[in-house]
Amino acid sequence: VQQLPTESTYELVIEDVSWTQARDKCMEMGGHLAVVSTAEEFNKIVELAEEKGVRKLWLGCHRIDGQLIWETTEQVEFYQWAPGEPSEYDWGDDVAEDYLLLWYHNGWYYNDSRNDPVADYPEMYRGQIAYVCEFDGR
Repeated sequence: VQQLPTESTYELVIEDVSWTQARDKCMEMGGHLAVVSTAEEFNKIVELAEEKGVRKLWLGCHRIDGQLIWETTEQVEFYQWAPGEPSEYDWGDDVAEDYLLLWYHNGWYYNDSRNDPVADYPEMYRGQIAYVCEFDGR
């Protein structure tokens, strides 16, 4: 008997947390930060964000030694980068941007970000950060 893969479910949590805190919270809930491998998944997460009125979301991708690493071994070939991204460093203060933030800025795009933008720029980020946990086959 061949078992068909069960579709993932997503849960969006609105909370001012860093990327690493969001990753840990998803793991505590039994999932992982969302891995977006297709345009269809991207659109599902955008739809969820729009339903909740959120414009900045952590997703399950970060950079290690210059390489983008997703939270699972899924093959990812879909990247919706904003113009000029990924930049790898903040042009304002030269801080490394190693974490993937999906945000709305004249459309929905990926932006690489510092780990905790709320701490460094509370006036721009406080109350606006969310993260998406993905649960495989539940």
